[in-house]
Amino acid sequence: MRVFFQNAPKNFTLVMRELGYHPDRQRKLGILSFSRRLSGADYPKFHVYFERGNNFVTLHLDMKAPSYGRNVAHSGEYSNENDWLKEEEQRIKERLFAVKQ
Repeated sequence: MRVFFQNAPKNFTLVMRELGYHPDRQRKLGILSFSRRLSGADYPKFHVYFERGNNFVTLHLDMKAPSYGRNVAHSGEYSNENDWLKEEEQRIKERLFAVKQ
Protein backbone atom coordinates (compact mmCIF):
# COMPACT_ATOMS: atom_id res chain seq x y z
CA MET A 1 0.00 0.00 0.00
CA ARG A 2 1.30 3.46 -0.83
CA VAL A 3 0.79 6.46 1.43
CA PHE A 4 1.05 9.70 -0.55
CA PHE A 5 1.96 13.12 0.89
CA GLN A 6 2.84 16.56 -0.49
CA ASN A 7 6.51 17.12 0.35
CA ALA A 8 9.03 14.90 2.05
CA PRO A 9 10.26 16.28 5.38
CA LYS A 10 13.92 17.21 5.54
CA ASN A 11 14.54 14.73 8.34
CA PHE A 12 12.35 11.77 7.44
CA THR A 13 14.03 9.53 10.02
CA LEU A 14 13.10 11.91 12.85
CA VAL A 15 9.46 11.99 11.73
CA MET A 16 9.29 8.21 11.58
CA ARG A 17 10.84 7.93 15.05
CA GLU A 18 8.19 10.34 16.36
CA LEU A 19 5.61 7.89 14.95
CA GLY A 20 7.22 5.03 16.89
CA TYR A 21 9.20 3.52 14.01
CA HIS A 22 12.79 2.37 14.20
CA PRO A 23 15.25 2.39 11.31
CA ASP A 24 16.00 -1.02 9.79
CA ARG A 25 19.18 -1.99 8.03
CA GLN A 26 19.14 -0.40 4.62
CA ARG A 27 19.11 -2.93 1.83
CA LYS A 28 19.46 -0.56 -1.09
CA LEU A 29 21.23 2.76 -1.41
CA GLY A 30 18.80 5.69 -1.19
CA ILE A 31 15.95 3.67 0.35
CA LEU A 32 15.10 4.10 4.00
CA SER A 33 13.37 1.25 5.83
CA PHE A 34 11.51 1.52 9.15
CA SER A 35 9.46 -0.84 11.30
CA ARG A 36 7.06 -0.53 14.23
CA ARG A 37 6.08 -3.52 16.35
CA LEU A 38 2.48 -3.97 17.42
CA SER A 39 3.40 -5.77 20.64
CA GLY A 40 6.44 -6.84 22.64
CA ALA A 41 7.08 -9.64 20.14
CA ASP A 42 8.98 -9.19 16.87
CA TYR A 43 5.82 -9.82 14.82
CA PRO A 44 3.42 -8.55 13.69
CA LYS A 45 4.99 -5.23 12.74
CA PHE A 46 4.39 -2.40 10.31
CA HIS A 47 7.12 -1.97 7.72
CA VAL A 48 7.66 1.27 5.77
CA TYR A 49 9.99 2.02 2.86
CA PHE A 50 10.83 5.53 1.69
CA GLU A 51 12.92 6.45 -1.34
CA ARG A 52 14.24 10.00 -1.59
CA GLY A 53 12.59 11.93 -4.39
CA ASN A 54 9.24 10.15 -4.00
CA ASN A 55 6.20 11.68 -2.35
CA PHE A 56 5.00 8.42 -0.91
CA VAL A 57 5.99 5.66 1.46
CA THR A 58 5.26 2.00 0.90
CA LEU A 59 3.53 0.43 3.89
CA HIS A 60 2.78 -3.19 4.70
CA LEU A 61 2.20 -5.39 7.72
CA ASP A 62 4.67 -8.23 8.36
CA MET A 63 2.72 -11.01 10.05
CA LYS A 64 5.65 -13.35 10.75
CA ALA A 65 9.35 -13.79 10.11
CA PRO A 66 10.57 -15.16 6.78
CA SER A 67 10.39 -18.94 6.83
CA TYR A 68 11.70 -19.82 3.40
CA GLY A 69 15.41 -20.35 4.03
CA ARG A 70 17.52 -17.56 2.61
CA ASN A 71 14.71 -16.03 0.58
CA VAL A 72 13.18 -12.79 1.81
CA ALA A 73 9.58 -13.88 1.24
CA HIS A 74 7.36 -13.64 4.30
CA SER A 75 3.74 -13.60 5.35
CA GLY A 76 2.63 -10.00 4.93
CA GLU A 77 -0.50 -7.95 4.44
CA TYR A 78 -0.40 -5.36 1.66
CA SER A 79 -4.09 -4.71 0.98
CA ASN A 80 -5.63 -1.29 1.52
CA GLU A 81 -8.71 -3.21 2.73
CA ASN A 82 -6.94 -4.20 5.97
CA ASP A 83 -8.24 -2.11 8.90
CA TRP A 84 -4.86 -1.99 10.67
CA LEU A 85 -3.19 -0.71 7.49
CA LYS A 86 -5.92 1.89 6.92
CA GLU A 87 -5.52 3.21 10.46
CA GLU A 88 -1.74 3.30 10.18
CA GLU A 89 -1.97 5.03 6.79
CA GLN A 90 -4.11 7.77 8.36
CA ARG A 91 -1.73 8.15 11.30
CA ILE A 92 1.28 8.53 8.99
CA LYS A 93 -0.53 11.00 6.72
CA GLU A 94 -1.59 13.17 9.66
CA ARG A 95 2.00 13.39 10.89
CA LEU A 96 3.54 13.98 7.48
CA PHE A 97 1.06 16.73 6.61
CA ALA A 98 1.68 18.36 10.00
CA VAL A 99 5.45 18.62 9.41
CA LYS A 100 6.71 22.13 8.63
CA GLN A 101 8.96 22.10 5.57
